[in-house]
Amino acid sequence: MGFIKVSVCVLVLALVYGCLQRLFTKPLPVVVDGYVHPAFQPVLEKFRENVASGREPGAAFAVYRNGQPLVDVWGGYADVEAARPWRQDTMTQGWSTTKGIAAIVVAVMVDRGWLDYKRPVHEYWPEFKQNGKKNITVEMLLTHQAGLPVLDTPISVLDIREEPERVEKILATQAPVWAPGTQFGYHAITFGPYIDTLVRKADPKRRRMEQIFREEIGEPLGADNWAMNRGFLYYNNSDGNLVFGHPGHGGQIGGADPKASLGFGYVTNHLSIYGVGDDPRYVGLEQIVYKCLKDYDKSEH
Repeated sequence: MGFIKVSVCVLVLALVYGCLQRLFTKPLPVVVDGYVHPAFQPVLEKFRENVASGREPGAAFAVYRNGQPLVDVWGGYADVEAARPWRQDTMTQGWSTTKGIAAIVVAVMVDRGWLDYKRPVHEYWPEFKQNGKKNITVEMLLTHQAGLPVLDTPISVLDIREEPERVEKILATQAPVWAPGTQFGYHAITFGPYIDTLVRKADPKRRRMEQIFREEIGEPLGADNWAMNRGFLYYNNSDGNLVFGHPGHGGQIGGADPKASLGFGYVTNHLSIYGVGDDPRYVGLEQIVYKCLKDYDKSEH
């Protein structure tokens, strides 16, 4: 009982401290900047509302159509404690939104004949076929059906950068935890190392993922970094259109709506419990975008 009483007291003190801190801390000014097409002014107002309410400590949101910006806004604070505002060039983590970028890289490589979705991975990476992985295809690896969601030997981001040969060996020797192609299981952490190694093996120049993206996609297009099918998540958005892309942990999302010719991205430094494009902060912005888009299309015609 003594432990429980101490725990309750600590919890109560923490709650009281938090409340007092909010009461006596002067709120930071609401900071929002960026560009919106005049027809999309309500999107900016909604974004400002999210920041002002405190639901959005810091974030950025962008919508492009046919290469032209309709919305490109940012606001709040990159570091609330230091009162450092979120700026146009503020960097943040996109989490699993980068899986969509990886899928685009693979699609480009397939288009150029460097990869084939239906071919076994070991045709590009011979060491991969050991321990029951001989029949895993490129498509299985992309669609989280390979049975490789975990590694028996843990690796870190630092390992990937500084000891790539050791990491490659760990990936190649890992045995699937289910018969490949028979089940689906989200490869949250292993997707990146496996796909990066695959594209490096298949690329004629042996380039890493980020270099291929930059040279084959980013620089030619003037772009910076942005149901599972070949690495993408497909879903119907708030306007009923089929969208493809990939969400990220805590509410981030990047994707495209081919029917409306829209590309969009949302990042935040306040991670929520949402992770499949359903964060209310993002959904509210998306809904207003489509309302504005109808008026925009009418004015353009």
